Amino acid sequence: MTLQDKLNIIQNQFGLKIQEMEPSVYEVINSNKEINIDKLKQTLEECILITSDQINIDDEYSLIAHVYYIMVDYNRDDLKYKYHKQANLKYKDAVIDSYSKSKEESSYTSIDTIYRLEELVSNV
Repeated sequence: MTLQDKLNIIQNQFGLKIQEMEPSVYEVINSNKEINIDKLKQTLEECILITSDQINIDDEYSLIAHVYYIMVDYNRDDLKYKYHKQANLKYKDAVIDSYSKSKEESSYTSIDTIYRLEELVSNV
């Protein structure tokens, strides 16, 4: 998905007005709008959201919150902390929510090892 595709989704599908702060970082101008955070993350496929704490849960048990900043570069940890701090100063409640569809899918394909209790207890 291209950057322009993501920007179109943010603006058209979710009705968010955004302003570019620096490359790959967008401040949400209408941050008072309640957004289904789970749907936004899944639609963008990879993103970092700086949001309010959970406001509500919809009928599908998805989180509803205000979105303050959207980072379309999932790998920019330095930026997520920078904008989390700014959101905390401005809004008093901010949560970092990182999402990667590929990492979520790969976690479902892993297999955990199950041990019997006897295998975990060492013989004394």
